[in-house]
Amino acid sequence: MVSSRLFCLIVVVLSTFLGSSLCFATPADEEQEENELVQEFFWGETVFVQESGEFQFTTGGFLPRGNDSDEHRWGLVLEYGFTDRFQAAVEAEFDDENELETVPLEFSYAFLQDPRILALTAGVEIAFPTEDDDDEETSQEVFLTLGKQFGAGQLHMGGSTSLESGEEWAVFLAGVHPLFNGAAHLEVNLEDEDGLQESFITPGWSWQSKTFELGFGIPVGLGRDEPDWGIAAQITWEWGGD
Repeated sequence: MVSSRLFCLIVVVLSTFLGSSLCFATPADEEQEENELVQEFFWGETVFVQESGEFQFTTGGFLPRGNDSDEHRWGLVLEYGFTDRFQAAVEAEFDDENELETVPLEFSYAFLQDPRILALTAGVEIAFPTEDDDDEETSQEVFLTLGKQFGAGQLHMGGSTSLESGEEWAVFLAGVHPLFNGAAHLEVNLEDEDGLQESFITPGWSWQSKTFELGFGIPVGLGRDEPDWGIAAQITWEWGGD
């Protein structure tokens, strides 16, 4: 469990980050307000979906350090926008032995799309086990993500829960602000899988071109069972669309 002292630390760090965003933000022009500040977070999902006819491919991983943890993780995600509001995504998740664990299929719909007022996306994920993981069954979960713009920065928050038992859930909070031809972001996440909790606070930065995004982060474990810290990296490529 995350202690009250750590929880207070999270609140202070996020408040400082978001307060700086509000105090030092310059007025964003209309084009910036409509664009995504970051394509992908390390733990949670952004509130934005792909445009109609647009593909997005993301690959990345997490290399843990400390607390006797050496189980790295990595994965691949391919997203496609059927409309400007509805997208589908397929993911491949690998374990520390580079064996395929699950193949989640995700459907998302953007109900609200203006972060200056409020953006809201919800969806469902169906995770199919692989032949190497016969003990696992197909699982379903629902998720909800909210996004709000503050000056030039944005705040994203959301959560998910299993439809089978409700014993598996996750929540996250992320702030993002333009910085040095890219975007700085700070994420806090907490997830529970069959009673095993895992939580991180992750400062990071992403460089973004018209079609590519390269992101780096340093997750810091907040509980007893997580790695003390680690290195996260991911690359995103977009093509197609209107």
